[in-house]
Amino acid sequence: MSDAVAPAPSERGWGKLLLALAAFLFLPHVPPFTALLPVEETLLLLLPALAACCLVGWWAGGRLLLAVACVALTIRVLALDAAPGSFYNLVRGWSLLVAGGFGLVCLFGVRRPFFPRALTALSLALVLVFAMGLKGPLTPARTGQAMQAEFGRRNAAAMTMFRTVISENPEIMKRMPESGPMLTEFEQRLKESSDTGIQLFPSLLFLESLIPLRSVRSRTFASTTSSSGG
Repeated sequence: MSDAVAPAPSERGWGKLLLALAAFLFLPHVPPFTALLPVEETLLLLLPALAACCLVGWWAGGRLLLAVACVALTIRVLALDAAPGSFYNLVRGWSLLVAGGFGLVCLFGVRRPFFPRALTALSLALVLVFAMGLKGPLTPARTGQAMQAEFGRRNAAAMTMFRTVISENPEIMKRMPESGPMLTEFEQRLKESSDTGIQLFPSLLFLESLIPLRSVRSRTFASTTSSSGG
């Protein structure tokens, strides 16, 4: 009697996964998360990872059309205009490094568990970033300046929004005379959160980068298991 074929890994908890993905996409746009989390436009982390996994799936026998569509969408989003040297450009470069590394790790290490693959991809991206910092324009000083400028922009945008809401609704001041001091205190809290976010930047960036890799890994499993012939 031949040995029974081991069942393919199954994905469970899709509801929780979708809720976590929704939070991943929308919470970074909500104060005070904007003053703490490194990447605000988390779609820049998700789409390259999805495109990389779809390419791996196509290589393993999956659908070419899906891979082409994901790659085209990723290129379209990453090609959006941004100020030269802006934090947006740093995020785009990081997301491409992580997605490319994760795709290669998945291609040559299909049977490895998720976390070793993800950590390997993140480590490769970090090594490349350090190498570019030593030989290229991406110095730690410039990276720190870009981070401070980005958090300052976000905090200013948040405070402008809150002050606009109060100025356009005078009844808020009538019902809550303490709104002015509260805004001042909230602005100070945003600055403190930004300082914390800059100090914890590498760790928070690693955590933010893990979430899209986790959410798209099912695509890799599905493609590789289907091509291996059930």
